[in-house]
Amino acid sequence: MITRKNSGALISIVLLLSTLSSNAESKKSKDPREVNSPSPSNATQLYLQTIGTVSAQSVYLTYLAIGTLTNSFASQAMDKESTMQILQEYISLSKACRDQLGTLAQEGKLTNEDKKVIRELETIYGLLIAEGQSFLDYIETGDNSYLSSFEENRKNALNRISKLLRIQE
Repeated sequence: MITRKNSGALISIVLLLSTLSSNAESKKSKDPREVNSPSPSNATQLYLQTIGTVSAQSVYLTYLAIGTLTNSFASQAMDKESTMQILQEYISLSKACRDQLGTLAQEGKLTNEDKKVIRELETIYGLLIAEGQSFLDYIETGDNSYLSSFEENRKNALNRISKLLRIQE
């Protein structure tokens, strides 16, 4: 489990994101005028780092939000209707993020290494979507088999997020 003790490792996101742009050429200039006007390769590097940072934060926070919401429901702090509505919103937003990353990987001019990271983010979103859907199915039916699916997807999502963000347990 990601704890407060090791959550400082999230700073390693910056290292991960340099992976997204590791093959992008960047010209380092000592001329301060050029720092404010990046070349296309510097702009591409900045875009990829930004996409990576936002995506890494998104999968991590979505993972935490689903866990918090399901725990709130289990402890009866949240009612059925509110829990279902919020889970559906998490699922919908996650699908939109996954689909947009898929478009980027398919149509963007990315290196194979960049595509590999994007595909991993898509996989994580898929696990988060399946996790949320499993809990929705459990709420609707009361069938405990959905809890098994929920836990399996949750565990797999955490493993992949931890690996992606280089978080050591």
